[in-house]
Amino acid sequence: MSSTLSSSESKYNKKSTPNVRTLSDKQDDSSFERINTLKLLYEKSSQKHLELNSINKTITISCNCCETILTFPISILRIKCLSCNTYFTLDDDFNHSPSSPQPFIFNSNIPLASYISLKQAINKDEIYIKSLNISNNDEIINKLYKNVDDLLENSFTNLSIINKCFLLNLEKKISYNSPNLNFIEIKNFYNLLLNLPTKRPIFKLLTYFLYLLKHPPMNINFNQLNWLLIILEIPLLYESLIGKNSLSSHFNDICYDITKRIIGLLNSIDNNTRKYLIHWWSRLPINEFVHKINFINLYITFHINRLYTHLLIDKIQGSNKILNLKDTEDDINFKNNLKLKYLKNLNQNHDNSLLNSLGLLNNSNKKLKNLKISINFYSECWHLRTASKVMTLLFIANKSKHGTKIDDSCFYNTLIDYINVKQDYDIWQFNNSFIEHEKNINLNPENFTTDLLLMEQNKTYLGITISNGVYKRSQFTLCNHPFLISLGSKISILEHDAKRVMGLKAEQAFISSIIEGNKLNDNIYCKLIIRRNYITLDSLRQIQNHPNDLKKILKIEFVNEPGIDAGGLKKEWFLLLTKELFDSNKGLITYNNESNMAYFAIFNNQNYNHELFYLLGVIIGMAIYNSIILDIKFPKVIYNKLLGHHTTIDDLSEIEPSLSKNLKKLSKMKNIEDLNLNFEISIQDNNKEIKKYDLIPDGSNITVTDSNKLEYINKYYKFLLDDIVDIQFSQFFKGFKSIMGSNVLSLFSPSEIQKLIIGDDNLSETSKYDIEILKSITKFNNCSNNDPIIIWFWNYFSNLSLVDQRKLMRFITGSDRIPATGLTSIQFKVTKLIDNSNKTTERLPISHTCFNEICLWQYRSKEVLKQKLDLAINESEGFALR
Repeated sequence: MSSTLSSSESKYNKKSTPNVRTLSDKQDDSSFERINTLKLLYEKSSQKHLELNSINKTITISCNCCETILTFPISILRIKCLSCNTYFTLDDDFNHSPSSPQPFIFNSNIPLASYISLKQAINKDEIYIKSLNISNNDEIINKLYKNVDDLLENSFTNLSIINKCFLLNLEKKISYNSPNLNFIEIKNFYNLLLNLPTKRPIFKLLTYFLYLLKHPPMNINFNQLNWLLIILEIPLLYESLIGKNSLSSHFNDICYDITKRIIGLLNSIDNNTRKYLIHWWSRLPINEFVHKINFINLYITFHINRLYTHLLIDKIQGSNKILNLKDTEDDINFKNNLKLKYLKNLNQNHDNSLLNSLGLLNNSNKKLKNLKISINFYSECWHLRTASKVMTLLFIANKSKHGTKIDDSCFYNTLIDYINVKQDYDIWQFNNSFIEHEKNINLNPENFTTDLLLMEQNKTYLGITISNGVYKRSQFTLCNHPFLISLGSKISILEHDAKRVMGLKAEQAFISSIIEGNKLNDNIYCKLIIRRNYITLDSLRQIQNHPNDLKKILKIEFVNEPGIDAGGLKKEWFLLLTKELFDSNKGLITYNNESNMAYFAIFNNQNYNHELFYLLGVIIGMAIYNSIILDIKFPKVIYNKLLGHHTTIDDLSEIEPSLSKNLKKLSKMKNIEDLNLNFEISIQDNNKEIKKYDLIPDGSNITVTDSNKLEYINKYYKFLLDDIVDIQFSQFFKGFKSIMGSNVLSLFSPSEIQKLIIGDDNLSETSKYDIEILKSITKFNNCSNNDPIIIWFWNYFSNLSLVDQRKLMRFITGSDRIPATGLTSIQFKVTKLIDNSNKTTERLPISHTCFNEICLWQYRSKEVLKQKLDLAINESEGFALR
């Protein structure tokens, strides 16, 4: 629940505050003094939303679990959030919270919880049970693990005591480097407890934890965080989310309740405590780190699955809805209660292919194809919001100073593909614009007025609601957490944004054609007429002369060629142009002999025409804008810089592997003075001339020592990656941003942008194109997969070397690159042609690169097919109409 109250209300009205319940009505005569005291206390808390109103004697805070805004009288000492049923104590002892229904008394005769103490307690109980000779009476045995019960109650019903359990070193304190927890012992402790013949002790432990989570302290700093980390290790939490928990549904319920509260509280910690948590997670072993990511992603998956179920019911049943979103929000077993036959297959929460699990979608219910969850289903879901923010902490932890732990793709949640990410992006864009215009309302009031008009005209699409004349925007969008969105969905957002801009350009061209009397076809496209022999000169000149047309629909025409561009000529143009621009002999790009990676050339003549780098940036931007894959060898550092990221020494390793390795070795060496290094380096420019540069003023006379070696290393790699190519990159970046200037690119990581530009380049001689995948996605015209000519074609394709396979793919599709999302995203087509004139053996195959189609004549043998295809892929160039 996200309903809020205005802090300016003069009188507290319980009926108007459905999200707050008063648990104590104790009146405070000195309200003013209490307000001042609470101000000091809240300044030290982790509250993100706090408002104290001394006039109306009310206080407004956000719930530490679900972030619901709570407003209540200053006299109230204890409240309950009705959105998540979390209790808060607001007395002067700010960090105090009830830890159990009864006053807690620690028994010093019972040891703190540990693997050894639990084992000893179990041994004592089992010895006693054996002495009773009642081995066949399970009901009695379940009640006889008294020592275990006492151990659990003594250690896990009070926060301060839990924080003292499972410490690695009793002499050490919690620090930035470690929470001082023995996680291996914690896991062994839980496993030992779960292997008992009775489940009563683990159930009691879960109830203790749940009570603590329902009554959390108002502030959790890094010294008080261990209890959450200990609870987070319970294996039943993970198992309950994947539906494999062998225990009862009641266990699933309590595990889910614990999970949602842990995630909520981890999201609410203050910024300083977050830094500690992020650093602790960054130091986890990779398998433990991935387990944390999978756990949070499973929780997100459950809720998207739940929302999708509601959407299906809404579409199939129409107005006869039988489920309410709120009714299923806290019911992990809600699908088991469904009696709808067509949703029976959705009972597996971990099934990522929801539509495939509903076999009826492809036939009887065609209206459900491409069904997407809209913003109104998930914008108010606090579970998704808090989990996404906790995942942000894990994503930041993945980018530690020691390097990236795992690939960014490990954070993807595939069920987000079932959300309308295009709408989510539009709302994200609008919110960013609205916030920016709101800040500058005095400078540009017309922009803010435009936003208000958009809100009124498109309030349903933008997820805007109106309450008492006040507009309420959707605050939660998945684009705020782009690491969760798969690359395929991001590409669909990019294409959506490009089509929107192209549509606006077409609309402007239409209006211009009416006003100026021009032909519409001349204005609606960005049409480039190119001579093949002068492709660079013609391309760059026309781009330079028509900078305002570059975001229009691109059409390429090759002089003296009758080919009509439906996509194929465009791909050919980019292929040929980038091949020339990235030719080292052209002088723009240089290649490292060791890595074969391309980087900007270094010039000794500062009067060099740097405008060419601007035009190079335009070409790369146009390729992304038009969804064209390029064959270029830019290192990842280029894409880091395009996103505004700072360069590191690891970026140098991709371009200069040996140099980077030596610089890292240098950082660990001692007595550096013996190497006779100084703050001066020698670099070869594009004319093969060696020139010396000072890294710092008078660097040639400053010796590198143990005390300044780190400065030397930092200056060295930054000079190579940034300083020496500053003008070149600045012009390149300017050209790139002239095309890709929208916020859409910020959704991508550097590695994703690299994939976006060059595709999935994981082919090798031992791992060529996957022919089976190509077969599965190919559409056939006038033939089938069992046709002899098709069988011969696949055999021919399989037996080619990788080099020739690339030639064949370039002949068919206009590019030899695999799309970033893999072969499955290619629209591949094979057509069989029949000629009754008996001249088929003399004809070459035909390709329609615009449609990724190859047309094969009905050759009399596979030898003839091989001969004709060999000739086609090695000798063909240009486009012609046949």
